[in-house]
Amino acid sequence: MTATNQNGNWLDVTVGADMLLNQNIAAYAALTQAENTTNNSDYLYTMGLAPDFNVTVTIETIE
Repeated sequence: MTATNQNGNWLDVTVGADMLLNQNIAAYAALTQAENTTNNSDYLYTMGLAPDFNVTVTIETIE
């Protein structure tokens, strides 16, 4: 679909939530509703896990 034949009257709404499972992992879910899609799929559901890759580096000097 090119920009010249797209319908400019559309709406896209997304609602989501995440929940911390432990110190390093969170779970998330989202629902998206879109109008005027070309594939007639008006809803999109996503779920997953989000890991936290924070790394702490300690540097000690010995004299």
